[in-house]
Amino acid sequence: PEVFRAAVMRNPVVNLPSMVTATDIPDWCYVEGLGEYDWSSYRPPMSTDEISELWSKSPIRHVSGVSTPTLVALGMQDLRVPPSQGLEWY
Repeated sequence: PEVFRAAVMRNPVVNLPSMVTATDIPDWCYVEGLGEYDWSSYRPPMSTDEISELWSKSPIRHVSGVSTPTLVALGMQDLRVPPSQGLEWY
């Protein structure tokens, strides 16, 4: 829907599967996207099901439907939300 004339995102998390490998807090991605994170065991690479689940909850999944001009402000040295997240939006 064309509700907004403009939008601003500051250090946005747009793609949970790719953020897991680029952030210093991958556990946050698991908790937000999958609902849990097991701190007591080693975390192997994500399964295809986990990647699909994280993708289903990622804003970038809907980017093709966005028509509002959007300013993306990035912190180039942000370790929590790496700038690659905002760059993926484009």
